[in-house]
This record gives sequence, structure tokens and C-alpha cells, in this order.
Amino acid sequence: MRTRRVYGWAAALVIAGCGDSGTSPECIDGNRVVCECPGGGGGEALCVAGRIGACVCANDGGLDGGLDAAPDSSIGRDVGAPDAMPDVSLPDASVRECPAPYGVRASTFGYDAANATAAFQAALRSDEPAIIIDGDEGSTWLVDPSRFVGLTDKTIFIEEGVTVQARPGQFDETSAMLFRCTDCTNVEVYGCGATFRMLRDEEFNAEDMPGEWRHSFGLYGADGFRIQGLRIENSGGDAIYVAGSTARGPSQDVEILDVTVDGARRQGISVISVDGLSVDGFSCRDVQGRYPMAGIDFEPNTAEEHLTRIVLNDVRLENNGRTGILFALARMDQTSTPIDITIRNLYLHDNWLEEAQYEDGKSRSEVIVSSGPRGHIAFENVYVDGSQQGFMYNRSDANSIQIDMTNVVARDLNSRADSWNPIGLEVRNYADAVLPMGNMSFTNFHISTMRGSPLFQVRGSSHDNELRDLTGEIVYMGAFDPLIELINLEGESNYTLTFREAAAAFPTREAILGW
Repeated sequence: MRTRRVYGWAAALVIAGCGDSGTSPECIDGNRVVCECPGGGGGEALCVAGRIGACVCANDGGLDGGLDAAPDSSIGRDVGAPDAMPDVSLPDASVRECPAPYGVRASTFGYDAANATAAFQAALRSDEPAIIIDGDEGSTWLVDPSRFVGLTDKTIFIEEGVTVQARPGQFDETSAMLFRCTDCTNVEVYGCGATFRMLRDEEFNAEDMPGEWRHSFGLYGADGFRIQGLRIENSGGDAIYVAGSTARGPSQDVEILDVTVDGARRQGISVISVDGLSVDGFSCRDVQGRYPMAGIDFEPNTAEEHLTRIVLNDVRLENNGRTGILFALARMDQTSTPIDITIRNLYLHDNWLEEAQYEDGKSRSEVIVSSGPRGHIAFENVYVDGSQQGFMYNRSDANSIQIDMTNVVARDLNSRADSWNPIGLEVRNYADAVLPMGNMSFTNFHISTMRGSPLFQVRGSSHDNELRDLTGEIVYMGAFDPLIELINLEGESNYTLTFREAAAAFPTREAILGW
């Protein structure tokens, strides 16, 4: 049993097959070496910091075996320095066609190429049920911050090839947004082949350099709102911000379909308060500028906010500044409405950029959880295709959120020497002696890293924290010393999590995600 215990106690931990990938003097950073596949046969492995990574084999056997060296994989090709991950440049996740545009052309409201604000706002505020933001391929609508209150039963089409862009010099106010909608009802925005663009790097006034509240879309108390097919570039804050309003409470029944976000300053999507959110076919990359710098951030502002009936599907997050998905739930508590979030078919790739960091001590991981409320987060079908950091850092207690992970492959993690553990569980409040830790399940969960740190680190507070309800099995490749590290834990243990060294290659991305 390879378990490091610090202020520890007896724990029933089953570990089978504790082999190491090992090190080799011939293992030069970024190069490939020949390795022996589990069960026989040859394969290739990537070298990082003198350590041989997980062996990639040619056999293909679905969820129980087979990991092809895919063209966009970090294994099986030269990736350069160990602290740099390759840019896999995935295609956008758009699959649906937008309806054919119909309605009144917005240009008939007095389009001005130098300043299209008046025509844009007049068209959307008109009594016309359907509006077309029209133009030839490459046409641009330069608009000032636009705020709409009570917009109802409106369908908005942005023609293919048209860009709605922030007019330079007009977004210096703290919360100037390209499209802000408060208490709007039954609004649809279709933009297949169209672009919403802000000026992320425009110089803002000296008192407000961050610009983190200048969103492309700000939805407050929306009831039935759809955004489909748009490409959203260079947002001054978030690409899409979903929150409640004073009059209505949480937004309801919001759909974000086939949307691509590139280069936002703060987040791809921020979810503050919503009852009913569907995100399907969403891609987000290169978020950097202001923390949290997440692809998607769930971050209620008060205990009264809602995060219910939320489903994410076919989501691709890569090369974002700090993390892929952030659950910043510390402002909720046990009195909050229990959260309900399901995330299916999730792709993550290297969501941590060294050049984007400007404060020390920020947590590092592809998924970060901090919590106070009760509820459930389910991950189903997740593929992490390389990261400088670990997979999950969790600061929720066992009395609050249940986190279930099913069909997960997290490969080639922790390429940085100073990266955090592949999986970390830390006590939520060091001053509270009674908060238990745990409430996580692992089913068909596979993980490999490029460093030899403990695979799973559990850090208590020396106040008799109980560790419980860790269930399932983690299948691993790599050299972990130890597999689990228990720090400052003196309470009781009641968990059945087991570890097993992989006897076959990991499932492929296609087997997990279907593409």
C-alpha cells in the first residue's frame, strides 16, 4: 500500500498494480520514446522533465481499451518545452442550422456606416416581431452600448458575414455592454456565420482598467432567451452573462446553442442566477485579462440566487487563462435552493496560461469547485487532452454538493513542475472543526500525468475533519508517490475509493465524446 500519511490515521485503501512509468536518461523533454504497451506490443510515450509519460498504443477497443495517437493529441508528436502544451486548434462545435432570416431589415431604420447605433436600437425597439441585422459579406454595424428593457416576443437575425462591433471610444463606462437585456421575454438571436465583436484591448480610463463588466451579452431576469450560431470575439468582460433581476428573480429558460467565444477578457459564460439553462455546442478559447478567466463560471452573488435545471452538452474549452470550469459557490449556503448541474460531453485542453497570471496563490486546475450550498454536479463523458495543471481542485464539504464523475479520461496532466495535484480535496473552512470532507464518486475514471506528485491529495485542518463518501475506482497510468496523500486528518474515515493501475490503454477521445 503506497499511502503517505501526515497526522494520519488508519484508512481502508485498496491499491492494485502499483507500477511506475519511471524515468530514463534518454528521455529528453518533448521527445517520444518507444514503450511497452500493457498486455504486450509497442507504443510511444511523451517525455517531460525526464519522466516517461503514459504509453500510447495502437490497439482500439472502445471504453475498455485503445488510445490512438490522434492528430491533435499531445502524445506521439513533438510538443516542445515541458511547460508548454500544444494548441490543438479544434473545430467549433456548431451542428445546427439557423432558421432562414425573415422580417424587417434594420438598415431601413437609417443605417449609418460610421455609427449604426440609432438604426440598431430603433429596429430592436420597434413593434416589428422579426428584425434582420442585414448587410453584405464583411459588413459591420458599429454600435454604442445598447440596453433594452422589457423586450418581448422578438426574433433577431444577424445575416451571415455581418459583424456587430463595439464603436471605438464609446465603452469607457464600467458596465458598458454591447447588448444588455433586462426583464426580456421570448427573445431569439440567430447569427450563424455572424460575429459579435468588442474591443478587449481598447484603452479604458485609468480608474477602471480591468473592464471586466463590459459584456457582449448581459441577460438580467430573462424569461425565454436564445442565442444561436454566433461567434463572440474580444469581449471587454464576459461573452455572455446570465443573472437575475430585481423584478423577476433568476433568469429562466435560457438557451446558448452553437456559440463560439474567442478572446474574452474575463469569462466565456458567467452564470449568476438561472432556473433552466441549456448550453449545447459551445466552444471557448483564449480567455485572459481579468480573473477568474474561466471558460464557464458559476458564481452566484448571494445565497438567494438559483443554479437549477442546468444542462451543458458538447462543450469545448481550451487555452483559457486560469481554468476550464469554475464553481465559485462560496456565497451560497445551506439555506440556498439546492443546485442542479449536469455537464455532458466536455472537452478540456490546457486551461491555464502563465502569461495571464497576475496574482500569486490562485488555485490551479481544469475544474475548480468551492461551495456552501447543497445539491448535485454530474460530469458525464469528459476528455482532458493535456494540461499544465491538474484535473480537479475541490473545496466543498461532504454536507453540501455531491460530485459524480462518469466516463472520464484526463490524460497528460501536470506538465508544469509547480503544478497542483491531479486531484485535490481541501477543507472548505479551516476554522470549522466539524465540516466533513468527501462526497465524490468516480466511475470509469482514467487519469495520467507528467509528474510524480501524489495523485489524490486530501488536506484537512487538524480539527478532526471526517473523510467520507469517496466511492468508485480511479484507473491510472504514471508514477505517483504516493497515490493518495492525507494531510492533517485525524477524524474518522468511511470511504471505499480504490486505485488500479491500467492494464490496457485508455479510452480514446472518440470513444468518450463521439468525435
